[in-house]
Amino acid sequence: MLSVAWSPDGHTLATGSFDGSTRLWDTGTGSELASLVGFDHGDWAVVTPEGHFDASEGGRRQLHLVLGLEPIDLEQMKSRYWVPGLLQQIMERKPSATSSPSRRPSSIPTCRPRLLRGRTLTSR
Repeated sequence: MLSVAWSPDGHTLATGSFDGSTRLWDTGTGSELASLVGFDHGDWAVVTPEGHFDASEGGRRQLHLVLGLEPIDLEQMKSRYWVPGLLQQIMERKPSATSSPSRRPSSIPTCRPRLLRGRTLTSR
């Protein structure tokens, strides 16, 4: 961890990591809310531990999800996991589509995204 910052309301903690990601944490529960990644040319991605994401068009092209040993392009998952305005919903603590279990098909396990070399999202 390289840096730590609190939200003005004290409900969210942001941590900056050596891998270039920023993670948001719920200070009440200690649970991770999301990982944020910035790329060159203003591209970005936000991913929740459940696998929901929002990203710029360029960000979606630079990331993929890995389940087991199989990489899956985020565009293939867009219809089920893409939540426009995800970061705003997280920061405003709004109930959203991310909390609905029906958004995650039973054939896809719950993911805990993490960033590795080449900014690849993987599940554990």
